[in-house]
Amino acid sequence: MNKLKLVNYEGNKDHFIKEYQSCETIIGTRFHSIILALIFGPLKIKLKEMR
Repeated sequence: MNKLKLVNYEGNKDHFIKEYQSCETIIGTRFHSIILALIFGPLKIKLKEMR
């Protein structure tokens, strides 16, 4: 079963980074979230042709 977990930054940097590092997949909608994804893991990009 796939699980979805929303990780929000609420002021505790250490807790946020620990949670962020444990993510298998990151869907980043802001520049900084994508930069963190690049730092903490291999880049995985899935592109689907839009018609």
